[in-house]
Amino acid sequence: MDALPWSSDRYFRTWKYTVSHKQLFLRHGFQGSGAPLMILFSGVERMEIDPGYQGGITVTPLTSHGKFGSDWWEPLLLLELTGRTSGTGFVACSIAQLIQLTVDNDKVIDSDVVSGVSATYSEYGVGGRLAEPGETFQGVQMVRLPVPRTKQNST
Repeated sequence: MDALPWSSDRYFRTWKYTVSHKQLFLRHGFQGSGAPLMILFSGVERMEIDPGYQGGITVTPLTSHGKFGSDWWEPLLLLELTGRTSGTGFVACSIAQLIQLTVDNDKVIDSDVVSGVSATYSEYGVGGRLAEPGETFQGVQMVRLPVPRTKQNST
């Protein structure tokens, strides 16, 4: 997932969402070919998801979606999810990672990040401008602080 769009021919289903950590998990089941995989979206600001993505999944970056775009206050990945035969979705998040799971007797015993992309350090991130003096950010009025002067040492 270092490069987008990313796709897989595996069936992924919505596994869980953790409100406190703002994390969304899509998971490829234990059956079928290859090691089990999970797609982890962190810092989720919005999601529109289906229960599953049949026939494989493609994750494609967008430049805008609804209220999210280049003028959004924090950098985000805007990702469209498309199943080859069924399932569509959208996720606005900070980080997307592809994780390979190690399973023993249907229990996950280890996981390794295979690849990932971040909104902050990626060509796919949108938004993320700093608040200007006079603007309000999360209910706080922004001000410009004076730059402290430093003493010059003379020789």
